Amino acid sequence: MKKYLLISLIALLAVVTANAQISSYSSYNNAESVVYEVEDMESYEIKDYNSWAKAGVKHEASLMYINAYRAQINLINAPATIIDYHLFNDEENSGAAELHIEIINSTTKTIKELTLEFEFENNGTPVYDIKTGDKYMVLKYSNLSGRTKSDLYSDVADNILKCYHFLRNDDATYKKLFYNKKADVVRLHSAKIKYTDGSTSTKVAVFDNGYDGKHRLLDDGPLSPITKYIDYLEKKESSQNNEINKPVNTAKDTEVFRSAAHMPAYIGGDAALLSYINSHLRFPPETCAQGRVVLQFVVKKDGYIGDIKVARGLGKDMDDEAIKVIKSLNDRGYPAFSPGRNAVGDPVDVWYTLPVTFRLQGVN
Repeated sequence: MKKYLLISLIALLAVVTANAQISSYSSYNNAESVVYEVEDMESYEIKDYNSWAKAGVKHEASLMYINAYRAQINLINAPATIIDYHLFNDEENSGAAELHIEIINSTTKTIKELTLEFEFENNGTPVYDIKTGDKYMVLKYSNLSGRTKSDLYSDVADNILKCYHFLRNDDATYKKLFYNKKADVVRLHSAKIKYTDGSTSTKVAVFDNGYDGKHRLLDDGPLSPITKYIDYLEKKESSQNNEINKPVNTAKDTEVFRSAAHMPAYIGGDAALLSYINSHLRFPPETCAQGRVVLQFVVKKDGYIGDIKVARGLGKDMDDEAIKVIKSLNDRGYPAFSPGRNAVGDPVDVWYTLPVTFRLQGVN
């Protein structure tokens, strides 16, 4: 059965549009810097810090409150809805795209329904769905909460991240797939917002720093003061030999975690991964043994596979064949996995365990 690519390679993010409903948004004009030490604070922040210290609040908790308050100020000054998006093609799962959307709802309202229309181009010329002839791909998301109303630093620290939403195409309550492998540019054509209080909006801001493999609304957007400080605390904890998130050294001496808040997932799902392995796995010559080779490999931040090792083998020939098949996932020109992510959504390198089964035809 012929398979279609929804998007060729990584779709390029376009931020200039003739549609007046959409404006651009730059992190460099809005996001405050993260604070790691008292010396970096404004005078009023130092005053608050000293008062908390006298009340027995720990140093790191006070810094968390300060960074959360900075993020809160950023959100108040930010556009009501900020969106960043990128798409991957998916050869293994015909008809399904890996669409990643980041949304920040900076209001105190809850978005009841958000409808997004995407349009596609090739070399500056519009392209259409080869199955339906339609111009747009439509996605709808619901119940996207906003920021906290509280001005209390502790409440801000507890609730600030609830206005950030990382979504995928299969999270949509309604989705209209778009088939055209010639598409090389994707644009957000329009957006319609309905809030739970009955009000509506058609305006969104598009994050405009260019996709570089990161979650930009967390790394560089209005939430960055608190997300960067949370990341700093996590790294500090790992350096203190936390057994759950203790980094291990690989041949390239990078940080690789044994587990993550959100583990890596094969793009297309487990069934597609199993299908790929079964279609590419070959019995070594003069080998008739059945069994399972258990591999462990690194899923890197960009979704590609890194170091591979055999946790439990069946012999060199079969072990090598299993490794060969997993390595081939990197040869297709696009990431095999959506990467693992820490508690705030930042991608991290994570060890992934996968059994590869050798089974002779007709033998159970």
